[in-house]
Amino acid sequence: MKETLKISVRDLIGFSYQSGDMKSVFVSQKRALAGTRAHQKIQKSRPENYLAEVAFKHIHETERVNIEIQGRIDGVMPGEPYLIEEIKSTFRQLSEITYENSFMHWAQAKIYAYIFSKANELSEIDIRLTYYQLDEETIREIVKPFNFDELESFFLETVNLYYDWAVKIADQHTSRDRWLQELKFPYGDFRMNQRDMSVATYNAVKNKENIFVQAPTGIGKTIGTLFPALKAMGERKVDKLFYLTAKTVGRTVALNTLKDITEKHKLKSVVITAKDKVCRYPSHRCDGDDCPLAKGYFDRQKEASIEIFNYDIFERDVIDKIADKYYICPFEFSLFISLFSDVIIADYNYAFDPAVYLRRFFDPVNGEYFFLIDEAHNFPERTRAMYSAEIKLAEIKKAVKALKDNAEEDIVKPLKSIERYLMKWRKEMKKELIQEEVRELDKNLMQKIRKFINNAETWIARNLQTDWRQALLDIYFVFRRFVRSSEFMNEKFTFYLSNAGKFFIKIYCMDPSQMNAECLKRAIGSVFFSATLLPEQYFTYFCGGTGEELFLKLMSPFPKENLKLLINTTVETTYQKRNDSIPEVVENIYALASSGEGNMLVFFPSYKYMEDVLEAYQQKHDERYVLVQKRDMNEEERLEFIGAFSPRRNLIGFAVMGGIFGEGIDLRGDKLTGCVIVGVGLPQICLERNLIREYFDSEGKNGFDFAYKFPGLNRVMQAGGRVIRTAEDKGVILLLDRRFGNYTRLFPQEWKHYRKIMHSSTIRELFTSPL
Repeated sequence: MKETLKISVRDLIGFSYQSGDMKSVFVSQKRALAGTRAHQKIQKSRPENYLAEVAFKHIHETERVNIEIQGRIDGVMPGEPYLIEEIKSTFRQLSEITYENSFMHWAQAKIYAYIFSKANELSEIDIRLTYYQLDEETIREIVKPFNFDELESFFLETVNLYYDWAVKIADQHTSRDRWLQELKFPYGDFRMNQRDMSVATYNAVKNKENIFVQAPTGIGKTIGTLFPALKAMGERKVDKLFYLTAKTVGRTVALNTLKDITEKHKLKSVVITAKDKVCRYPSHRCDGDDCPLAKGYFDRQKEASIEIFNYDIFERDVIDKIADKYYICPFEFSLFISLFSDVIIADYNYAFDPAVYLRRFFDPVNGEYFFLIDEAHNFPERTRAMYSAEIKLAEIKKAVKALKDNAEEDIVKPLKSIERYLMKWRKEMKKELIQEEVRELDKNLMQKIRKFINNAETWIARNLQTDWRQALLDIYFVFRRFVRSSEFMNEKFTFYLSNAGKFFIKIYCMDPSQMNAECLKRAIGSVFFSATLLPEQYFTYFCGGTGEELFLKLMSPFPKENLKLLINTTVETTYQKRNDSIPEVVENIYALASSGEGNMLVFFPSYKYMEDVLEAYQQKHDERYVLVQKRDMNEEERLEFIGAFSPRRNLIGFAVMGGIFGEGIDLRGDKLTGCVIVGVGLPQICLERNLIREYFDSEGKNGFDFAYKFPGLNRVMQAGGRVIRTAEDKGVILLLDRRFGNYTRLFPQEWKHYRKIMHSSTIRELFTSPL
């Protein structure tokens, strides 16, 4: 059976004919909206028998491969002859547009005309290219008659330019499918419960469903989801897999897993790295007139693609190597090769963030995709941040300073007006000694912001190079994000001012569930998985679920006796009693540290509490080496902290719950044998958390649970998950807080065999030998 490849008309034309430079095409909000309105205005002006937005699929059969071409025709006018219309909006002068200098537009229209003519057995057809000038609101129509033979000739010429590449992709897919169908689980036998996870994932792909899986550390979640999803791909149940993570470490694990199972030329995978991390010329525009890697980019992209196809996993080092060889932009190249990749490893935002999601796949959705969403305990907070936006007064002042003596008055004047408006609000708050205040989103403010955006967009679109261009772009995108968030606003959002430190205003998304549910429609299904997805109603709701999805809770594959869980419910760590609790916390830490050899991590709810306990501990007990998490550690400092945990060193690491060492680190064997968790991990009491609480109270739910308790429990379980990483690991977790006595019903199954203790002396009695 021949392979069938899907491609849009736009992508087919781009692959076959695009050449020359990358162009920094600035698409403003106004421009995008105006273009849509121009299309609609022209379509509505046509006669009643005019057919708008005509979707089609056409399969072109060749000896080696079938090519399924998809598209949507702007308009079809029945008649003698029929007429195909392609509508383009532009800021160019209409007099400058000719048949000769609009080749790409005509190429697209001619493919539409050919496919429509073939489907309807037409011997001739007219093509009308209609240009709408957005500034002047004028229209120019260019009509050309074509007969079927010349359209067919052009179509075959275009497809032939794509054919060799299509055969290359088809052959790879054929060998991929054959290999995947024969692929055995790469690590021998499944671990306990890992097969259940794999079966659930396979069924989710097959049945096009969303499911949730809580799978403790050690089950092997990455291979437990990737392997069955790939098996489903081999059976053509899915076109692409998106492996989405919250942090770099998750992408690294997925990448290493693929390396373990991939045979040469059988599976193509790409890792998409953020643009700011790979850009060679960050101060340049992505334009051939400014960036040397954009100059002639499309002349070299094909050759680079052919060479990189010799690799299996397009990770950052490989992409950089090929991009440097062909002198092209590595970020744009990574996006291009994602089009022919089977697995795309990327951050959540490439599928869910309204500002940066991958439109080439999802606008519109042009394939059957499946999401593997790793570290899903991070998903609610990450997506909440995607729909929130803030404006800092200091950012506006910085922009005014950079622009006031240089930029045009119609840019500076509205910016100063916004500055004065916010300064007035700040002054009012100081008079009332208010630090934070919830208000209605002010219509006057939004008018001022939109005026600035409109004026700035007109100037930015000119692509002029000035010393202050970057300052304008920086503040422009701050405002644009703010306006975008305002367009989502409903009862699930709020707006507030803050004068606690530097003054800012913020649109805050209290509940991203509705937007997440819409984004999930970009895929045929999804698996959300993590070691900590309890309680299930909290995560299914925030992740966009309906509550009817399968929620699989799996047991740890490791012997339960390897983990000892102790709970001291005599310690009071509430904010009011933290100072009084310090001596008791110190003695509990020391009791566990002195009960045997090994390294420990101690997690606290805040830096201040951690630092106070540390000072008291070192005054009384100084025989162990102590390492402390600092605020704002750089990458080198983080690696140094983790690297210090060598076996049998008797190290105590002091860290903060929910921070960089509270999840995602992997200290196996004797590198970590104990963990103390001080407090129940509640987020700090603040306006935003209280707003979430009030919102869910008003919805008939327990707002405290949604705003504080459940996120806190998640931090606790993540911190505790650092201890047992493999079947050989043995260790102890000590929970210190009175409130843990009321939390045990929410514990995962592998934490149910806890033991309550009443005093630190009990710890020494329990451990007469090293763990």
